Amino acid sequence: MNWIKVLPAAQLPEGERQVVKVQDHSILLIHEQGKVYAMLSACPHMRLPLKGGKITEDEAIICPFHRSAEGSVWIGLD
Repeated sequence: MNWIKVLPAAQLPEGERQVVKVQDHSILLIHEQGKVYAMLSACPHMRLPLKGGKITEDEAIICPFHRSAEGSVWIGLD
């Protein structure tokens, strides 16, 4: 797997979320509880933004528009 640098770590402090463009994709970065997660920024069901979604204890994100949980799309980076 090839990693692509998209943002200096200092530009994503704890608790912050940011959407970045990577090739043809919008990627949501979330710095939460000491981990940085990256995922597609749109809900796969309705293509609405996930940036305001709640993160659950099992590291899924809840779509803020229709409350669907998306957990299989997370990539956790320590």
